[in-house]
Amino acid sequence: AKDIVDAGFLELVRYGILRPGDPLIEDSLRVVDAVLKVDAPAGPCWRRYNHDGYGQRPDAPGPVKKLFGEEIITTEVATFDPATGTSTFTLTPGTMADKTQITGSIHIEDHGSTCEQTFELDARVKIFGAGPIVERFIERQARDTQGKAVEFMRRELAAG
Repeated sequence: AKDIVDAGFLELVRYGILRPGDPLIEDSLRVVDAVLKVDAPAGPCWRRYNHDGYGQRPDAPGPVKKLFGEEIITTEVATFDPATGTSTFTLTPGTMADKTQITGSIHIEDHGSTCEQTFELDARVKIFGAGPIVERFIERQARDTQGKAVEFMRRELAAG
């Protein structure tokens, strides 16, 4: 993990752990710009992380692979409300977007020396015969990914 550069440190600002002008944040932004920034024809953009292949190649059931392909690409739009500690998001797949609706939220509650995270997801797929299979797959993938993110943060915070 030490060879990967991403902007995940911005979560520390989003959750109020560090301030936007903190030297650690400023230094990290310089690294992100040096490693991830791409000058595109429409203007600058940033890769999610170095060596980014973009899409996911999950172990999907046959019907999901047939409908969405081997690589699943989504667009995520999220907003964070610092007053409530809640981030809401919408995921839009690159395939079957008109038949798929994925929304959810992540709520962080501060308990002093610890915090509690609540993750909610609603996946609705309107594809005759395959909708429930795809919905279960989406929910499993989202929960697995969220669980991995939580474990990663726990390890990093414990390491200091």
